[in-house]
Amino acid sequence: MNDGLKRTAQEVLDRHPAPALPLHELHTLVARERSGIAPRVEQLVRSLRPRSTGIRLVETDPLRLAKVAPRGWAVAPPGRQRGGVSHRSVNGKLRESVRALGEALEPGSNIALARWARLLHEERRARRALARRSSSRCRPG
Repeated sequence: MNDGLKRTAQEVLDRHPAPALPLHELHTLVARERSGIAPRVEQLVRSLRPRSTGIRLVETDPLRLAKVAPRGWAVAPPGRQRGGVSHRSVNGKLRESVRALGEALEPGSNIALARWARLLHEERRARRALARRSSSRCRPG
């Protein structure tokens, strides 16, 4: 079961344009992909804790950040084209930079985690702005 869960999580992260996903969002996407009984969040977290998948779990301190941050994030593994975007594009470079910073986060540092979470938010805003800009260029007229 865990191997299938890991594989599905890996596939979801590979297709998603974001460098990392909140665990609740990854869980929702994994549950949609799998047939049968959907896994619990705890099962997903347990299956991803060993780094054999290349996915890094960044978990928050539930006592300190419960109200302001998700339970944690799953940082996508390096070196893959995600969401159909090349590493050479602005989007790809931005995504890979934010992803690499998530890989290098100091364990237990709430300040570093908060700063990185802000970068994730800004990366999403920039990705959407770039998508709007490129779609407006494609329109005739």
